[in-house]
Amino acid sequence: MLDVLRDMVADPVLLHGLMFVHTAIVVLAFLAGPYIAWKAIRAERNLWLYLALLFPPLICLGRVANGRECILQTWARELRGIENSWARDIYLLPESWALNVVLAAGILYVCGLMLWFAQRGAIEDTFS
Repeated sequence: MLDVLRDMVADPVLLHGLMFVHTAIVVLAFLAGPYIAWKAIRAERNLWLYLALLFPPLICLGRVANGRECILQTWARELRGIENSWARDIYLLPESWALNVVLAAGILYVCGLMLWFAQRGAIEDTFS
């Protein structure tokens, strides 16, 4: 906690706003895969399902557009004046875990997608 306070910049409100947004995005990215799987099991479709299907690919597009780096991590480094190392931009996660967020959320998303496509095929076969 002291490291976080020590690293604060002149505008801590902006930095904490960025950290809050990034933490929320990480939580939603982790929930997308299980939500897709849950909707597949229940054979339901709604707007939230389609948003969950689009959310991780949009994150990936943002990373590709920013040179394979998280856009919010880039902004956090700029706010803190750090050039080549990691800057804390997610609440409650140590650096070693934060660096693996994309991989872990991606695995959950792919598992959810596989179940969704498997159930979707079974449902369409039932009604045809």
